[in-house]
Amino acid sequence: FSSRSSMRLPPYVCAILSSPTGHLLVEERPADARTAAGQLTCFGGKLEPGETGLDGLLRELREELGWQPAEPPRRAVDLH
Repeated sequence: FSSRSSMRLPPYVCAILSSPTGHLLVEERPADARTAAGQLTCFGGKLEPGETGLDGLLRELREELGWQPAEPPRRAVDLH
């Protein structure tokens, strides 16, 4: 048994998409998903080897939404 703080987590990226009126776009995870089943989450996923955070985020948005932002993200936060 190891605590979560000592576990080595793979690098992830995610996006919180909001409208000018403050509405958020999130996804509902499938009921049979391996993690966070049935929960609301932001769009994103694991980085591929050698991929930058921005490149990974743009790839995930294309894969999950078929969309790419016209402008780069305005804010970024590194939680590690």
